[in-house]
Amino acid sequence: MERSSSDKSGSGMVVTVTGSSGLVGRRLTELLRERGHTVRHLTRNRRRAASSRETFHWDPARDQIDAGSLQGADAIIHLAGENIARRRWSRRVKKRIAASRAGSTRLLYDTVMKSSSRVNHFITASATGIYGSQITSNIYDEADISEDEGDFLAITCKLWEESADLFRSSGIRSVKIRSGIVVAPRSGFTGKIAPVARLGFVPVMGSGENYLSWIHIDDICNIYLKALEDEEMSGPYNAVFHEHTTQKQFMECYAALLGSQVNTIHIPERLIRLVLGEMSTAVLGGSRISAEKLKSAGYQYLYPTMADALTDIINRRSGK
Repeated sequence: MERSSSDKSGSGMVVTVTGSSGLVGRRLTELLRERGHTVRHLTRNRRRAASSRETFHWDPARDQIDAGSLQGADAIIHLAGENIARRRWSRRVKKRIAASRAGSTRLLYDTVMKSSSRVNHFITASATGIYGSQITSNIYDEADISEDEGDFLAITCKLWEESADLFRSSGIRSVKIRSGIVVAPRSGFTGKIAPVARLGFVPVMGSGENYLSWIHIDDICNIYLKALEDEEMSGPYNAVFHEHTTQKQFMECYAALLGSQVNTIHIPERLIRLVLGEMSTAVLGGSRISAEKLKSAGYQYLYPTMADALTDIINRRSGK
């Protein structure tokens, strides 16, 4: 059963959400409405925009947006961005991925500045990719940023957050949620693994010694709620599970919870690099990420351990 971490009643804000048709956006929309907020959506789908008074069209790639989506809005929650795992990272694909984040953020900023909207809060997605794909003994916190000029995801996240900082420099409270991989019952990271698990194995990519930064769908949505409603929050926050977990540990725990008939199988690093190309860095890399700033802000995780979180995912997928 899905739960909310906060008992605070909704304050009735008007919130414009981008990326609302995605995994996080769909669930977050439900929670926002349960909390008493009015939700507006920005979508690239013209038919969907025409079918609802609360849905507006935009096309960041063409620098197009219906400015009415921000009229009277108190806050923006910006989740939209090209799926980084949809296809191999050609030069064209990487350009689209970067533009869908930094470019769309600038479009929102320019629209707010040109309008008479009263937006006071800008909450944006970011990612732990900002710390780079290297495997080190470091535990990275929000003050750290990768300086590797060859790391595509780190560069993209940096540009993404620099665009978000335009809101802060204009006096609008800005919160950047650096999320890890989202796990959910029927989609997200575990959703992709589940069909393979039905064949009796769970894949470990390469050595599996890289750290996997992940977050339960319930937690990431409640973190966004807290970022919206807690005006003390500002700047970047790592939205990752509070236990440091290697990819191998995660996969072994998941396989064990599925039952004795499911085992892990190692996929050679060389094969992964051959199939995924540059994208393989996102699969094979990763160091530990600190969640201390988020916990210090008062966020309480919904699941005490990784096993608790994954048990919930498995049970909800099977309808229990």
